[in-house]
Amino acid sequence: MKNMMHDYRFLPLLGLILCPFSVQAALLSTVSLYDENAVQTNTWNLDSVTPGAVITSIASNAVGGTAFTAAVATAYANDRGGVLTFDSGELATMSGLHEVGLGASNAFKVEMTTVSGNGQWTTTTSSDRDPISGTTRFNADQNMTFTFGNVLNSSDVVQSDFGVSQFGITLIARGNRNWNGTVTATFDDLTTDTFTISGLGNDGSGNTEDTFIGFQAPTGTFITSVAFTDTGSGGFTLSGDDLGIIVAAVPEPTSLTLMGLTLGGAILLGRKKR
Repeated sequence: MKNMMHDYRFLPLLGLILCPFSVQAALLSTVSLYDENAVQTNTWNLDSVTPGAVITSIASNAVGGTAFTAAVATAYANDRGGVLTFDSGELATMSGLHEVGLGASNAFKVEMTTVSGNGQWTTTTSSDRDPISGTTRFNADQNMTFTFGNVLNSSDVVQSDFGVSQFGITLIARGNRNWNGTVTATFDDLTTDTFTISGLGNDGSGNTEDTFIGFQAPTGTFITSVAFTDTGSGGFTLSGDDLGIIVAAVPEPTSLTLMGLTLGGAILLGRKKR
C-alpha cells in the first residue's frame, strides 16, 4: 500500500485538517449611521414600503429606510450590524469575497461576495449621481448580486446560528438615463421576494429619485443573496450608496422542530388532564 504522506495528492486535504479556517479577505469597516444627510438633504425616497413613481411593486418583506436607519444603529452598538459608506477607499474594486465588520469592535463580521454582470465595480464620483452621504459611491454595471456567506466572530469561527436578517441600500438616480429592473432577495429556505423598479432616473432633475431598497427576512429565515437585474434600461450603469447589513440569531431547524414537539406535547397533556 502506498504511503499517503509521500503522495502529494493528499497535501491539500492535510492542509484543511491542519488549518480549518481559510485565509480571509481584508476586513471592511462600517459605521452606525445610515445616510448622514450631509451631501443630499434627503430629497430621496427613504421608505421602500411606499409605492411611488420608481417602485412599482413592493416586496412582501420590505423594510423602510426610517425603520432600517434605527435598526442598523442599534445593531451596530451591539456588534451585529453596520453601514458601508464607500468613503474610505476600502472597495477600490468590489468584485470577489469581502468580510464586512459589524460594530465598532468587529466582534462579528459577515462574508459578502459581490458579482457584477459585466466587469468590476469601483468607487467613483460623478456630477449627475451624488452619493447620499460622504464623498463617494459605488458604480456597477446593469446587473449586480450580493451573496452572503458565513457570519464569523473576531477569531474567524463560524457562528452557525446567525444569518443576515436585514439588508438596505440606496439606488442613486441619474439625470439622463433610466434604470428599469428587479431587486430580489433570496432566503435560506429558497423562497424569494422582489421589488420592481421602473424609471429610476431621467426625470430631468438629477438626484431626486434616489431610492432606498430594504428587506427583512421572514421569521426563522435569513437572507442569502440580493440580486439587481436590469430589464431593459438601455445601458444605464447602476450606482448606490450606504449599504447596510444586520445579522441576528436564527433558530436551527432542529430547534424549531423540538419547539414544535414540546408545544404539541404540552397541548396533548393539557387535554388529557381535562
